[in-house]
Amino acid sequence: MSKVRLTEDLAMVRKPLDPATGKEAAKSRFAFFPGTHLPAGEPEIVIKAYDSLHFQYPDTAVFMRNADMNEKETIRKQWQELGEPTIIMACMKAYKKFKEHLPEIPVVSFYEKMPEMNISGGCNHDEYIVLDPEEAAGEEKTKAAVRELADGMGVTVIEPENADPARKLPYLVYSMSKRDDIKNSGGDAVHILELVYGMGASNTHMIHEHDHDHGEGGQEAAESAECDGNCSSCSAACGLKPEPPAPLPTDDDKLQNLKEVKQMLLALYWNEM
Repeated sequence: MSKVRLTEDLAMVRKPLDPATGKEAAKSRFAFFPGTHLPAGEPEIVIKAYDSLHFQYPDTAVFMRNADMNEKETIRKQWQELGEPTIIMACMKAYKKFKEHLPEIPVVSFYEKMPEMNISGGCNHDEYIVLDPEEAAGEEKTKAAVRELADGMGVTVIEPENADPARKLPYLVYSMSKRDDIKNSGGDAVHILELVYGMGASNTHMIHEHDHDHGEGGQEAAESAECDGNCSSCSAACGLKPEPPAPLPTDDDKLQNLKEVKQMLLALYWNEM
């Protein structure tokens, strides 16, 4: 498992700019907490997710740090300095830690918030076996929201107990560390935010974009069979094979991604280059 951490120089806890004054807002109603694995693995998704929140709630702060409960007094102080906002969590591990060790801090999962904000992805007709992280135990609203997001895109969600072991379907998760564990074990998995905001860097092989006119069997094959968007199961006899998955980022890559997330946020939302 990666030992990459959001060290003090990589962390970012900051209120947004007030558009009326150009100065930092006095307080924030919400704060986005992406965790560590998401910005380390898929930095562009963090930017897109914060942009979604900032567009609808311009007073949303960034609360990007480790959920280290050995530092809970610092976390509490930083939360108070932000104006005691509701923390919108993309990381379910952090969500559980806050609920157990910092119960005075209101938290909500980003996945639960997304349908309320009418955030949705593009069309997707693939099938996935959905896996809930153990930290989501008892969080029925979050579980339902993830399935609602997937269903809204056209995804066929299969519960693990209903999965056919003979079919090697990819997994749908909402834990970046779980995604990486599955991929490192030779399986295939995609994070729900990758589907909503566009596939991540290691999952572009799962996007079915080729033109059947140029494949084996040509247009006749395409018209006589349904293409479900999944290269591995396409019945249109295209004759093209999907590219293998791109490798997951190394620890050095992840550190660079964390640096870039902070730099991009500061440049885009605080005008600091």
